[in-house]
Formats: sequence, C-alpha cells, structure tokens
Amino acid sequence: MGFDQSYVGGSKGADIIIGLIDTGIWPESESFNDGGFGLHRQSGKERARITSPATTAFDDAIADGVDIISISLGPDSALQYFEDPIAIGSVHAMSHGILTSNSAGNDRPNPGSVTNYSPWSLTVAASSIDRKFVSQLVLGNGQIITIVLCEVIWDGSGVIMAGGVGVIMPAPEFNDVGFSFTFPTTLIKYEDFPGTMEYIRSTKNPIATMLAGEIWKDLMAPTVVSFSSREWDRNVDTRTVKYNIISGTSMSCPHASGAAAYIKATHPSWSPSAIKSALMTIGSGHINPVKAVDPGLVFDASEADYINFLCKQGYNTTKLRLVTGDDSVCTSTKPGRPWDLKLSSLTVAIEDGQKIVAVFTRTVTNVGFSNSAYRASVHIPYPVKVTVEPQVLSFSGVGEKKAFAVKVSGPQITQPIVSGSIVWKDDDGVHEVRTPVVVYTVLPSAFSSSQCTRPHQ
Repeated sequence: MGFDQSYVGGSKGADIIIGLIDTGIWPESESFNDGGFGLHRQSGKERARITSPATTAFDDAIADGVDIISISLGPDSALQYFEDPIAIGSVHAMSHGILTSNSAGNDRPNPGSVTNYSPWSLTVAASSIDRKFVSQLVLGNGQIITIVLCEVIWDGSGVIMAGGVGVIMPAPEFNDVGFSFTFPTTLIKYEDFPGTMEYIRSTKNPIATMLAGEIWKDLMAPTVVSFSSREWDRNVDTRTVKYNIISGTSMSCPHASGAAAYIKATHPSWSPSAIKSALMTIGSGHINPVKAVDPGLVFDASEADYINFLCKQGYNTTKLRLVTGDDSVCTSTKPGRPWDLKLSSLTVAIEDGQKIVAVFTRTVTNVGFSNSAYRASVHIPYPVKVTVEPQVLSFSGVGEKKAFAVKVSGPQITQPIVSGSIVWKDDDGVHEVRTPVVVYTVLPSAFSSSQCTRPHQ
C-alpha cells in the first residue's frame, strides 16, 4: 500500500485501537503481536466484546474506546438503513467520532451488488495484486504443463479422508479467487485437462510430480487475493504456516482499516468523514495511506449532515431514530437533495434512454498549506460533460471551507456506466485531490425500489 518496509514511527499512534468485530480470527497469531510497533496493527487489538447482535457489537466497541471499527460482514442484499444493523451500528460509531470500515460484498462488479453502502462508513472493495503463484505438473511421459495456483472449484477435502496425498483439478483460466489448499494441489487449464486424463487412462501406473512453486510478477494480475492472519483449520492442516491466503472484500477491509488507523494516528482530531475523504481522494481505486495523510482538501461531513441526508430522502422521525438511536428529529419529510451530502464522489443514476442532467454542490475544507489555490480539471469520456464552478478555490488559512458546484450533462449513454473524475491541483504542485464521477443507467422501475432520490435537477 505504499508503506516503506523499514518504517519507523516511534510511539506515534501507540494509543490507536482498531476494534475488529470478530467474524473468525485466531487471537494467538503472531500478527497480533504489536511489539515494536507504535501503531497497533490493523489485523489486531480487537477489544470489542462481541455478542450476537451486530449493533450490540458496535456499541460494545464504542464503549471500549476504539478509534476505528473494522467489520468484514454484510447482508446478502442491500437493506434500508433503518433495517441494516451494520448501517445502524456504524452511524452510532460515527456519532462518537469513530470511522467504520466495512466490506463491500463479493458479488463482483455487477450493478447494485454492493451490500454495505452507508455514506458514513468506509466501504471497501477488493482489487488485484501483481503476483501469481505458479508451479509445474510433470507427467510420467515427460510432458510439462504450466499452471497457476490461484483458482478453486472444489476444496478437495475428500482427498484427505480417502487417503490421498494430492489432487489435480481443472480450473478456469480467468478466475479472481485466491485460495490456499491444505495439501499438494495443482490446478491446470481446461485445455490441458483432456491430455492429462488421456495419459492417466492409457498408462498402467501413471506418475505425476508437482514441482516447487514460484512467484510471477504481473502488473495486471487478475487475482484478488491477500494474506490473512486468520490461520487455517489446524484440525485439517497440521502445517506450521500461520497465515492463510483468502480472497474477497472481507480480506481487503482490514487493510483499509489499518490505513484509516494510520491517518487517525497522524491526525487524531480528524472526523470519520475526513479520514474517509483522505483515503478516497488520494486513492479511490487503490488506497495510498502514505499520501492520504496529507490530502490537501477533505470533504468533511458532520453528524448533522448525515441526519439531514436521511431526512431529505423522506425519512420521518420514527425511521430516523431507528438509525440514530437517539432523539434526532426530521422537521420535514419532503424529499430534498440528499446527493448534496459532503461526499468525495459524485454518482448520477439515469433512467435508461434519458438525457443526463444533474447538479451537485460540494464543500471542501483546507487541511493543506495555509495560503493555497486549487484549480479544477475534468477527465471523463465523451459524450458526458462535466463543468465545475468556480474552477479555482483559494484559501487563506487551514480549516477554511469553500463550496463549488458541479453540473453533469449529456445525451443518453449507450453503455451501462461511464466513469471519470474531477481533479483539484494546488499551485504548489504538492496536492492532487481526485473526486470520482460515475454516471450509470438503471431501469425506470429501479427508482421505485431505491431509497435514494435520483440526482436530477
């Protein structure tokens, strides 16, 4: 994630605690040993006393005084905020100055597949790494087949019960799931599988040798995988390796939690939304916590902003209090402009076949140089047009706020999604603040089931 391997942070961040809501960890793992580290590691120091309801777990973590909450858990499908225990728990955390980092879900990049999407939490996706784990399968006839050890169709657990010592399985060439097997396993391409089967069937005593693996570097590796401190089941795997390789947003979420804790250690007074903004404007795509500690500008939303956001979606006081758990009030249930919330991204949902017309307002806070000016540039494919007013934001002090308006327009788009960005660069060339812009099409009926009002003007 951009960290120097020889990082020495002294005692900075020694009191930063990540509350890990436990969905399956091994507390005795060496990854939880914080000796020599100023900042408690992202995979450890979970102090939340977890009970069965998710909201209780959140409230216990808050009472324990954590600084960041990490939860790799989500519903099978998106829920209304007042029905979602993770959205409710994370808004409680936000009201106490605690950012929640949660997994986005693992239903691939399909439309509407994100299940944790509350704006007051950091929703974490998973992306690729630049390595592949490869080895060779050598058959007795001398044929060598190159394979990639990163796909899985079956866990092969029956092999052990049957007394086997290894397994060969066909696997798709393009699969974004990483897996660590508990015994010698080789996955081969589908096109290589018939030849392997032919050798086995035509040979009285077929022989196969699995050679030692190696790591290939690939800048565009299609694998979504990360190392986890959650060890493999020792009842099945008696090896001494104290880590596992697992894919998905449940594994990427703790990494983002650690990045959030790193920023919190540097800026202990920053709000949850400011920390989230720093991570997003520097790395919506791939986070870069090293640069995120000095983002220049942040989109800083308050608790009142989030309450206003819910009220503008037509929430009444009863539904609002189901989310906040306090005596908050919606003075009006008339739908407003919830998309003007101070978020570091812009999303436009357009009915299929309709023209693009959307207007946003955003407010940023200067956390960079005292005297600075930022100039906007737009990067988005034709035919979408994005205009920003004003195009220059000038600041005379740290903490000063400036507002700007964004208009997104254009004819109907022929593809399901168009993405781009607005980039604010300061005149000193030090800070570059990126705001993602996404335009996507939906069927008209989708608006009737969505809890968000369409961002049209």
